[in-house]
Amino acid sequence: MTLATWPSATASSLTSSNRALLLYNVLAAIYLAYVGIGGQLTGILLWPAVALHAIFFFLLGRSWRGRLGDGEDFSI
Repeated sequence: MTLATWPSATASSLTSSNRALLLYNVLAAIYLAYVGIGGQLTGILLWPAVALHAIFFFLLGRSWRGRLGDGEDFSI
């Protein structure tokens, strides 16, 4: 995660950071929801953590889609 979000001199570094954080948050939300539904290791802050990662995913996705409309190249 650190290497994916490390700032660089190129303009695409923001894109790779956004993409890495987007992927991290969606995977974290899915995993935490899976753990919560399975009944393993549940606690009082599990569902707020799922919601927080889902909110971050939504906000990062909106940001990424906004940049797609600007004509930037998002190819891998």
